[in-house]
Amino acid sequence: MGITRPMFGLKVVAQLVHVADVTPTLQQGLAEPGAAEEVETDPALLLGQRRAPSLSELDSSSSLSSLEEAEESPTRTPLERGTSFPVASGRPARPISTLRKMSVVFMSFFTPGKRVARLVEDLARDRRTAFGTLVQDFLRRQREETGLAGQASATVLLQDLRTFLSQAKNFLLDCRELEPPIETLVPEQEKDLALEKAMFRCVLKPLKSRLDAALRTIHVQDGSLRLMADGLCRAQQGALECLGVRVAVPDAGGVEQVRQKLVLMQRAYSPMDKLVLLLQVCKAVYKAMAANTGGQEFGADEFLPALSYVLVQCNVPELLIEVEYMMELLEPAWLTGEGGYYLTSVYASLCLIQSQPEAVPPGGLTRKAQESLREWSQRRSKEGQNQNHQRFVRVLFQDGDLSSAKTLQWNESQTAEALGQLCAAKFGVADPEQYALYWRTGEEVQPLQPDAQIQDLQSQMGAIPSLTYQPRDEDASRIRKLTRGGAVDLGETN
Repeated sequence: MGITRPMFGLKVVAQLVHVADVTPTLQQGLAEPGAAEEVETDPALLLGQRRAPSLSELDSSSSLSSLEEAEESPTRTPLERGTSFPVASGRPARPISTLRKMSVVFMSFFTPGKRVARLVEDLARDRRTAFGTLVQDFLRRQREETGLAGQASATVLLQDLRTFLSQAKNFLLDCRELEPPIETLVPEQEKDLALEKAMFRCVLKPLKSRLDAALRTIHVQDGSLRLMADGLCRAQQGALECLGVRVAVPDAGGVEQVRQKLVLMQRAYSPMDKLVLLLQVCKAVYKAMAANTGGQEFGADEFLPALSYVLVQCNVPELLIEVEYMMELLEPAWLTGEGGYYLTSVYASLCLIQSQPEAVPPGGLTRKAQESLREWSQRRSKEGQNQNHQRFVRVLFQDGDLSSAKTLQWNESQTAEALGQLCAAKFGVADPEQYALYWRTGEEVQPLQPDAQIQDLQSQMGAIPSLTYQPRDEDASRIRKLTRGGAVDLGETN
C-alpha cells in the first residue's frame, strides 16, 4: 500500500480553534485576526485556501513526556492510591541521584498532568481493579495472539488501538476507580487532555517496540516503504527545481537539525509528542522561508514545496509511518488549527515526493493526495461518531456461590436484553431464559428492564451503575457487588 493510496483518516473541524486546546506546548494557536473564521471541512481545501498558521510561539524545547520518562527509574515504585507518594514494592531500584529523586517527586507532586498519568498507569497495572483488568487483558491479547503482527493493514491495526483508547478512557471515568477523582487534580478543560496522555502511557508505551516492528513489517510487505525510499532518492537530483521551490530553504545545518527531530520522533510513543516535534520541523522550514522577507506570510503554494525539499534532504523514509501513526491515533479534537494544518502538509509533501509528477500541481497537492485526505476526513469523522455511542461495562456473574466478572462492550443502540444475551454467551450459561440482569443504585437492587439502554442508566446515575447477571429466582437482596476496586465483594448486602 503506497502512501498516495487512501489509508489515513482525520476530521479537520469546520472551525479553527486555539491550539491551546491541542496541547499546552502550543500556545499561539490562531490568534491573528480572522483566525476563527469558518473554513472548509475538506482538509485539501484547508491547505489550498489558507495561509500557513503561525508557529511563532512554539518552543523548540517543548516538554516531551514520552521521552522524559526515560529519566524515571524503570523500577519506580507505584503511587499509593489517593496520594502522591510512592509505596515500597519489594524490588530494588536502580541507583539514582538524590537530585534526580527530588526532581521526580517535585514534578509528580506539583504537575497535575504528570500525577494523573502516574495514577492512571498504576491503576492500569493493578488487576484487582476493573480498569487494570481491562487494560492488562488487552495488552495480553496484543502480545500473545496474532494481534499486531497478524494485521493485513496498518490502518486497521491503528484504528483498533484508537477505538480501545477511547473506550477505555470512557470506562475509566465511568467506573470511578481513579483516586483522588480527576476533577480534583486538573481543571475541567484540561481533563480530557490529561486522560489522553495517560492512556498513551499505559497502552501505547508497553506496546511500542512490538507496534513499531509490526508497522514496519506491514509497510515493507505492501511496498510503501520502498516506494517512499525510491521517491526520496529520485528527488535528490535537482530537488529545488523538480519540487518547484521558489523561496529560501534551511541550509545544511538547518536540514541536519530537522533530521534529528525526525529521528527523535521515532523514539517517542506518544502521538502528541510526535506532533510537537513535527511542528518544530515545520517551524524550522517556515523560519528559513521568512528570513529577510520583512515578515512576509506564506501559504501552501510556497510552504509545501519548501517542506518537501527539506524532507528529501533528510531522507527518512520511515516518516510515512510516523505520519500515519499520528493521523490514526490522535483524536480529531486534538488536530484542529496548526496541528491539523501542518500534519496534513507533511502528508501532502510525502505524496508529492513519492509520485514525482512532471509538473508540480498548485500548492503541491497531487490529485491522489486530495482524494486520500478527503477519504481520511470522512472516515475519521464517522469513527468518532461511532465511538461516542460505545461503552465498556463491568458485569458480575453470580450463580449461588459461583462469582466472576467480565468487562463487556455495550452500544447505545443495544437494549439490556441484547446485553443479557451477550452475558449468557460470555459466562457460558446454558439456559439464559432463567437469568436476568440487575443493577444497583446505592443499596437498592433492581431488575434491568429488557428495553433499557445504556444512556438511560447514565442519565439516571451520571455513570454506568454496577450490573449483575444472575438467576431470576435468586434473592436480589443478596446480590454481591463489585467493590470500588473492581473486585467481587464477598460480603452480603443489607
